[in-house]
Amino acid sequence: MSAKPSIFVSNAFAGAPPGKVLDLGCGTGRNSIPLLSKGFDVYFVDFSRPMLELAMKKAREAGCILKKSRVALRSISSLKGYKSNFFDFVIASGTLHQVAGQGELEALVGSIRRILKIGGKVVVEVFTADHIGANLHPTLEGVYMTDSGIIQTLLPANEIVNIFCKNSLQLLGRYSLCLTKERMGYRSSIMRAEFTKIKSKQ
Repeated sequence: MSAKPSIFVSNAFAGAPPGKVLDLGCGTGRNSIPLLSKGFDVYFVDFSRPMLELAMKKAREAGCILKKSRVALRSISSLKGYKSNFFDFVIASGTLHQVAGQGELEALVGSIRRILKIGGKVVVEVFTADHIGANLHPTLEGVYMTDSGIIQTLLPANEIVNIFCKNSLQLLGRYSLCLTKERMGYRSSIMRAEFTKIKSKQ
């Protein structure tokens, strides 16, 4: 993913009133720092200490106040420390495919549902199995390894949407599916979608 803010994420927040945001796999804060500067209460989560330290540095340089309580060094799959029905927004940009298998993805989406308020929004950008790049090699069903040894869980876009819907996270409008720009001789498919939490029918 680019170091610049995602246009899709930026558009998803256009006109939205400030609220509590969880940036899941925030990296260096490319999406969260612009929101922080607009008055959103942003929680930064990433498994990389250097990434988080750089995000905190960038926040200071942007004149933003980022409390240490808003920064968590942890796996994106570990959301147990957050209260239920707490966040107004969750950003998952370039992160959901980093889990280890479909079961872990389903568990993570369930956790996102738990911490999100009714009517809250999830903004998703995720690589999919609709187009498999030449650098990806299958290991288990739905799990691939890159040439550099990175594990990715890739499912067709419609299956990812179904996982969200089964967790009372309703698709807003339609999702988009496109190919990334060609890099190193290969291209990958990426899905962009927004979901909102609705009351469970159970």
